[in-house]
Amino acid sequence: VVDAMQLSSLRPLGREHVRWVAMEYKQNLVRGRITVVLTNQAYHKKMNLSNDLAAWTCWELLLKDHEYTMALVVLRRQYMPPMLDTVQDFVLAIKCPASLIETKKVKVESLLQELHLAADSFGTQVQSPSIYTDMIQ
Repeated sequence: VVDAMQLSSLRPLGREHVRWVAMEYKQNLVRGRITVVLTNQAYHKKMNLSNDLAAWTCWELLLKDHEYTMALVVLRRQYMPPMLDTVQDFVLAIKCPASLIETKKVKVESLLQELHLAADSFGTQVQSPSIYTDMIQ
């Protein structure tokens, strides 16, 4: 979880798109390891269980090295109430020993299914967010 920040501060940090955040996270995660990137794509978050007004943008990565297979989704909650001018990034990750994948005790599809379920059901606790419409206009 990254602290919420103003939308205007994303460009100077090189984080204007969630993809760049995912690439930065991946670089730090695999530093010094030989890693294969199996999936590197946009992910569509499917559920809005709390009627959130913010926009969700997500990026999915599937990484494999000789020790682990890692599946992760970087989620960005953008235009957050009440002022609609903030953004916050989150990372959901599942790490599985490579030996379980190789012996077929765990399938990569099962790993991704668990991750997708977690990402889709991830959200805020606020059921009816309010926005400051007078200040926005």
